[in-house]
Amino acid sequence: LEQEVDALNRLVSDLRLLAQSDAGTLEAWREPLELDAQLSDSLDDLRGWLEDSGIQLETDIQLPLRVQGDMQRLHQLWSNLASNTRAYTDSPGKLRVSLLREAASPGDGAGHRWEDSSPGVPEAELAHLTERLYRVENSRNRSSGGSGLGLSIASALVSAHDGQLVPGQSSLGGLRWDIRLPLLST
Repeated sequence: LEQEVDALNRLVSDLRLLAQSDAGTLEAWREPLELDAQLSDSLDDLRGWLEDSGIQLETDIQLPLRVQGDMQRLHQLWSNLASNTRAYTDSPGKLRVSLLREAASPGDGAGHRWEDSSPGVPEAELAHLTERLYRVENSRNRSSGGSGLGLSIASALVSAHDGQLVPGQSSLGGLRWDIRLPLLST
């Protein structure tokens, strides 16, 4: 009963976040922060949890990149993406996370790539992954899967930071997320 109540509380919290996003009232207390350090710290927190599921974490985070961001909301973003990887990546698996500076119009951005190993998502399904309650029924579905809100929340969190979240096929055989966040002007 306690587990069911916890699950319902998480679901209500997730739906509240999405409703706030829809209304344009999602709270993100953005301040200047070092994205590279924040991402590294979050991944360090998640490393053991991923390894417990047989997923090896590789990172390529080398340069300092400053963004206007909410540390807690960004941690929530990385946690949601890690939860998706953990739930839908076969063990033994791999997660590769990289961060780099991207030059694009109208300005430079922090290019973040999150890619996991198989199974992958069919090309036709990629555009639907951030839709609420959407779940791929074949290659990445698990009977113990979540509510289908995690990637919708990830998309809302990226949007709250004026960024872009784009899915694709991973070179590791699974799912890839390309995340672009605007850099803080120097």
